[in-house]
Amino acid sequence: MVKKAKQLQSKTQHRRNQARDIWKKRYFEEKKKTTPLEENCNRLRAELDMTHRKLMSKLEGDRDGKRRFNVNTDPPSSKNNQKVQLTRIQHELDDLKEKVENAKMKLTSEMKLRNQAETELRALRAELTQKKIHAALTRNQHSNIMHSMDKVQPGYMPAKVMPPT
Repeated sequence: MVKKAKQLQSKTQHRRNQARDIWKKRYFEEKKKTTPLEENCNRLRAELDMTHRKLMSKLEGDRDGKRRFNVNTDPPSSKNNQKVQLTRIQHELDDLKEKVENAKMKLTSEMKLRNQAETELRALRAELTQKKIHAALTRNQHSNIMHSMDKVQPGYMPAKVMPPT
C-alpha cells in the first residue's frame, strides 16, 4: 500500500515537473520573441509621432507665420483652428488609450505572476507536508523496529570488539 502511494506520488511529481518544464520553455521562447517586437513597435510609434508633428506643423504653418499649403497671408480660419485642435486632442486621446492598454497589460501579467507564485507556494507546502509525513513514518518505523528488537532480546547491546594489546 505504501509502495503504491509512493509510486503515485512520484508519478504526479514527474507530471508536475514535465508541465512546469513545458511552460518554462514556452515562456522563454515568447520572451525571446518579445524584444524585437517591442523594438519594432517603438520604431513605428516614433514614426507615427514624427508624422503627427509634421501634420501639426503643416496645419499650424511655419514658425515664420507663413502657411505652406496656402499662399495667402490671411490669418487661419476658425475652421482650420478647430481642425488643428481636433487633431491635437485626438492624438492626446490616442496616447492616453495606449497608456491605459499598457497599464492593463502590466496589471494582467503581474496578476498572472502572482497566481503562479501562489500555486507554486501551495505545491511546495504540500511537498513539505508530504516529506514531514514521510519522515514521521520513517521515524515511527525505526522506533518500532528498535522496540520490537528490545522485546526479543531485552537489554541486548552489541559488544564492542577490543583490539588485541
